[in-house]
Parts: sequence; C-alpha cells; structure tokens
Amino acid sequence: MSDHLTRRLLRTQRSWLSITQVCTYWRSLITNNPAFWTNLKLRAFFNRQLAAAFLRRAENRLIDLRYQGSGNPPNRDPLLIASFIDSHTSRIKGLSIVQLDHEETEVMLRRLCTPALRLQTLEISAVRRRTVLYPIFTGILPALQDFRMTGLCTALPQSSSMRVLILESSHMMRSFGWILECLHEMPFLEVLHVNQLTQYPYTLPQDPTHILPVQLARLKSFAWTSWIPKDLTAVLEYIVFPPTANVKLHFCYLSIPLTIALHDKSVSLQTIASRVPAAILIVSKDPKYATAILQSADHQLELQWSWREGQPGAASARPFERITFNALLFLSLRQLSVHSLRRELKETDWANILESLYSLETLDVGANVMTVRHLGAALSPSDHAVTSSVYLCVQLKHLKIVHLQRGERCLHELLSSLMRRSRVGLKLRSLALALPKDGELVSHPQSILRAIADEVKVQYHTLHPQRYSWQPTS
Repeated sequence: MSDHLTRRLLRTQRSWLSITQVCTYWRSLITNNPAFWTNLKLRAFFNRQLAAAFLRRAENRLIDLRYQGSGNPPNRDPLLIASFIDSHTSRIKGLSIVQLDHEETEVMLRRLCTPALRLQTLEISAVRRRTVLYPIFTGILPALQDFRMTGLCTALPQSSSMRVLILESSHMMRSFGWILECLHEMPFLEVLHVNQLTQYPYTLPQDPTHILPVQLARLKSFAWTSWIPKDLTAVLEYIVFPPTANVKLHFCYLSIPLTIALHDKSVSLQTIASRVPAAILIVSKDPKYATAILQSADHQLELQWSWREGQPGAASARPFERITFNALLFLSLRQLSVHSLRRELKETDWANILESLYSLETLDVGANVMTVRHLGAALSPSDHAVTSSVYLCVQLKHLKIVHLQRGERCLHELLSSLMRRSRVGLKLRSLALALPKDGELVSHPQSILRAIADEVKVQYHTLHPQRYSWQPTS
C-alpha cells in the first residue's frame, strides 16, 4: 500500500492509528506491524480499495470487522459492503453489523452465504424487528463462541463451541422444542440471555414427557424475559441450570398460578433460593414492578415481577401479595434491603414480605415517610400476641433506616414500636438512622435510644429522594 493510500486511510478511519502522522518513526513502526491492522471499521461511505489495502497490511492474521448501518441512502451501498465481507469470511474472527435498517438487514443476511469457519464472535442488530428466513453464513459456524442478536428472528447458528448466547428484543421462532434442540447442541454454554418481547406464546411440545431437559452444567449467567407465563414455566421445567449460576427471571404481568407453578416445579430455582443469605427488594411505582435480587458469594438470583394496570377507578397496581415474594422459601436469608422511594408499602405489605423470613438478622430500608411508618406498625408487637414466636423478625439484630423526608411524627412512631419490641426481649444490637439535615430526634433522649439498641448511629444528609442512590450496607 502506498504512503498516499495509507495517509488517506488513516484520515478516513479517525482512529488511534493516526499517530503515524506524528513522525517517520511512528509511521514505520505502525505500518510495518500487522497486529495493528486487524480491526477494520466499515462505514457507509465504503471504499473497497482502501479496505482491501487495510487487510493487506494485516497480512495473514485474523481480522475483526464492524459495520454500523442506517446511513443516508445516497452515501451507502450495503450490497458492496456485504460482498466484501463475504469474500473475506476465511479471515474473519469477529464480525459486528449493527443498527441495520430494513434494506440493510435483507441484503446482509441474504448475501453473507459463505461458511465462516473461523468466526468466533458475531453480533447482529436491527433497528426494527424483522423475521429473516435464511440464516447468516448458512448457519455453518463451527468456531462460533459468542453470538448476540437484537431485533431479529432467524435461525440460530449451529456451534458446539458456543459460550455466549444473547438474544435481545428478538421474537424468536414459536417452537419451544426448536429452542431446546439448539441448546442441546451447546454443552459449553456459559451465558444465556433471552429477552422475548413478543406477546405470542411458544408452541409447546404435544407430548412433553419425551423431551429431555437441557443440562447446562457450565452456565454462569442465565436471564430470561417473557410476556407469557406458560413460557417461563416451560423454561424452568426444561432448562436446568447449576446452583452456582447467576439467574435473572423477569415475569411480565405475573399471575398467581405461575408463581405456584414455580414453587411446585422449579427444583433448581427453589434450591438456589433456599441457600441465599442476602437479598435486595426494590419496589417501584413507575414502572410498576418489584424486583428481588438474591445474592450470595457464589451466585446471584434476581426475580422481577410486573403488576397489571388497574381498571379505571381502581387502584393502579394490585397489592404486593405474599405469594409473589414468598413463593420461594428463603430459609437461609440473613440480610434484606428494601428500597421503595415512590410506592408506599402498607403494613400488610410489610407483613407479607417479612412473615416467613424467620432467620432475618439485618434489615436495610430506604423509603418514604409512610412506608417507614407502616414498617414500625408491622414490627410492633400486637396486643393479641401470646408468645414472641408470632412476632415478625424475631432474630432481627441490625436495622438501618434511610429517611429521605421530614416526618418527626413518623420517626417517633417507629422508635415507639421498637421500644415496645425491646420490652418483650427483642432488643436490637444496632440502629442506624439517616435523616434529613433539618431532622431531629426530638423527645427521644439517649437513654430511650439505648433501650432500643445497644448502638445507635445517626447521620444527616441533604439528598433529594429522586437523586438518592441506594447503597445497602455490607
């Protein structure tokens, strides 16, 4: 490649290779080292001569190509770019074609038909969701390890070397058996993320008893989002992930029967839930959902539930029912962080959340005034209680309240409830309060606070609730 073409290429690419323009030494060092010429970004104003010269600098090394679509029609030629990529498939190690519009999607997936035997990483994304009947590179990608697809519906490539499979906003084929067959061919899969945004259910097998569950023994991260409760039930029934995997399940418009099905059928999910020592429960009003993030040293489980919109004139979201959070038995849960800045949690909500957490020792709460007030009412010993065994959180030792708004009466009621607990032998070891800068612990002398907890810490802040970033204690 001539010096003229080199300078033109470097001006066009606008990359760190422009350092070759500094002096002769850097120009000689960069231009004569093939390792610096293995990453090529194709643009809408594609110049085949410059791209070919770039690859000649890379000599016989494997290359990474990236193309970002959705350019202006007069300055692009997707067929020319697709032909260039297809003619160099034997040298491509990584390929990223993103933000494709309707025409580019059609041209790229139709024209890329030569098997890419060395391709290891493949990323495809379309601006609008589209179904493509023909697989890219005819689906023959034996070395593929990382496949990411966004906004498309097409056949998955067949590769026994697959390590990462991420499908975002993809309305996949409706045959769940087809998905299972693909996963059976990926024994080394470590990351499986599926975001199914279609509201049409999968076609489940007619006779599911003859289908073998997919054993993903090496799976480290598992995430599945679906609109159809029946689909998630099938996913948890036929896909078996190890207890050490990070698991995230998003239930859109969750119904109670699905939760019961999870409790009855999902043995692996129940096993993980029974061993987690810490959880973060995030309750939000807009959008209306609740998220439980269950964490331990070797795995993380995140469950997210969505509420249906209420009928006109009715409540905007149905109550936080006990069966949603406690469908799984958190037998080893020691620490719980609850974050509810916008949605008010009633006393019954607190009771439903804390009712079966018998081993809970640490509770962190970041909430509005009324939620904190209702927490105090839920923790307060009831008049009809006979023994302490019917109280909530009998093992509670550490309580942290992040109080983001002024509300001296609310704080007074909370401390009064904790005082009543201490009188029946449920004294805290530590109480941490984060109050507004103008908040005060009025009418509560240190002697009363020491009766509630062995150690009391008070912090003052000026943070606004909408700007507050929740950081649970370790």
